[in-house]
Amino acid sequence: MKRVITLCLLASLTLTSLSAIAADQKMYPGTNCHTNNEQSIEYFYTRAFNASNGYIYFDCPIVKDDLYGNVDNAWAWIMDVHPSQDANCQYFCINSATNGLSGWFSNSASTSGSSGTPQLIGMGGIHCTANHSLSMACRIPGRNSSYQKSGLTAYRVDE
Repeated sequence: MKRVITLCLLASLTLTSLSAIAADQKMYPGTNCHTNNEQSIEYFYTRAFNASNGYIYFDCPIVKDDLYGNVDNAWAWIMDVHPSQDANCQYFCINSATNGLSGWFSNSASTSGSSGTPQLIGMGGIHCTANHSLSMACRIPGRNSSYQKSGLTAYRVDE
């Protein structure tokens, strides 16, 4: 009986420690993002849309709570309704302790053509260590000829 209790305790501890090292996944709404051209953004529930005729850049903050870990992957859901311009996103890990822009940049990912539903784009993982902050930048095309707007619906980061 002692052996059964000991095995159950060991199994319980093993499962607890495995869940502690599982990936930290965070999902953010598009409304988290901002730009230096705020009058060109329209918010609709959790989405942020470009209401201008030209491209605008969204800056989207990311919480890095695993100070010594890397980013395993990142995605963005983009509503791209422009017939000839694609949206693209890239995230970066910048050293907060320097004057310059030293750090790491992810792969850039783009939408592929116009779509009435959000397109999922993946940017892969990057090295990101202590004293670094995370952010994602997206270039979103302007309205199409029918005045429909492109925008960012959500983004996700796995540490």
